[in-house]
Amino acid sequence: MGFVVSRPCLVVKTGERERPKLLTYTCFGLTLLSPIELLLLISSEEGKDTVSIRTISPACLPANTPMVALSEDDGQTEIILNSPGVGRFVLRNGGDIAIQPDIPAPGTPFYHFFLTGSVLSLLLYQRGNLVLHGSVVETGGQAVAFLGHSGAGKSSIAAACVEQ
Repeated sequence: MGFVVSRPCLVVKTGERERPKLLTYTCFGLTLLSPIELLLLISSEEGKDTVSIRTISPACLPANTPMVALSEDDGQTEIILNSPGVGRFVLRNGGDIAIQPDIPAPGTPFYHFFLTGSVLSLLLYQRGNLVLHGSVVETGGQAVAFLGHSGAGKSSIAAACVEQ
């Protein structure tokens, strides 16, 4: 796969079109600037470490884009995540998320759960963070973490610990 950053539809040209009003959120220590209301996050003031979220034209990426694609070129990194029925997400250099939604108004909780879960996990990975999938319980002033694949029983074990 070629390096997708070179696609003209992903390049933002200043003054070319009116920009939508951006909403500001804080998540995982990052400030997210988004034209889409993110239902699962609390609005906040803009901070230092900013990630831009924007929508792109449906013609930019074909629907048959691979489920996950990674490319690197000249120090630039790009991850494309394709979730049929949700959309395609292009993550560039840990600071830019371009979204091509499959639905006209991406306002469903599932859409936001996907964006704040899988997509932000990959963005944090691009930024050099170790991202883990797990559950945590506190016992005796200490934390116990359960890590594993989806469906491995992490939440069930955590719930059982809380009942004890």
